[in-house]
Amino acid sequence: MPDTSFAALLERVDSATDTNRLQLTPDWMQGRAGYGGLVGALALKAMRSHVPPARKMRSLLISFVGPVGADDFSIHTRVLRSGKAVTHVEAKLVQKEAV
Repeated sequence: MPDTSFAALLERVDSATDTNRLQLTPDWMQGRAGYGGLVGALALKAMRSHVPPARKMRSLLISFVGPVGADDFSIHTRVLRSGKAVTHVEAKLVQKEAV
């Protein structure tokens, strides 16, 4: 059985790519949806690769449009804008071709 600890799930997010394909295990499900904090942490990990390590995160906005279920899902990330002091990064989680 694969390691499903929080740290192990975060390690599955490949920071070298703009798209990560993942799957939540049953122990991370709350009914039919994955725990929101875990989903947010996975998205944040994917976004951090687009920002220099010295730049601190000052704000994070998460909008849960729909639940992330037990099927495979993808995290798509892209830089919306980067300036001298601020970088805006978007992470979009897609499952079954829906956000």
